[in-house]
Amino acid sequence: MIPANTTRTWLFRAVLVFVSYFLTGLAGLSVPFIETHITLIWAPTGIALAALLRWGGSLWLAIWLGAMGVNLWIGSPLLLAAAIACGNTLGPVLAAWLLRRKGFDQRLHNRRDLQLYLSVGVIGGMTISASNGVLQLWLAGWRAECR
Repeated sequence: MIPANTTRTWLFRAVLVFVSYFLTGLAGLSVPFIETHITLIWAPTGIALAALLRWGGSLWLAIWLGAMGVNLWIGSPLLLAAAIACGNTLGPVLAAWLLRRKGFDQRLHNRRDLQLYLSVGVIGGMTISASNGVLQLWLAGWRAECR
């Protein structure tokens, strides 16, 4: 049996991640690059990666729900929103897993940790999320022109 205090702490963190992801997602999409679904700035992935590194992988569901909520909020069909949310979750989850596996130190006391964070966390995690989003929009038949 899990102590109630541990459950409350996890629930608090999950709600915090969900709300942070959702609100920063809406903020990012308030300045869209292409129509309503694509923006050049996507802070939620950084929030997700930070939460996973700090509090562990069990928060993946809060990330997925936050991503799903953002996509539903902007009018995406349920299946499209779920597919995009999967990629938005997978990117930070894989990045956090790989960073831990490589011995990443969150305190960033040396150059190696900063390089790992930038290459794996920022570039790798973001690339997975962004590529999946574009792929899902394409598979759904969504086409748009850059403004």
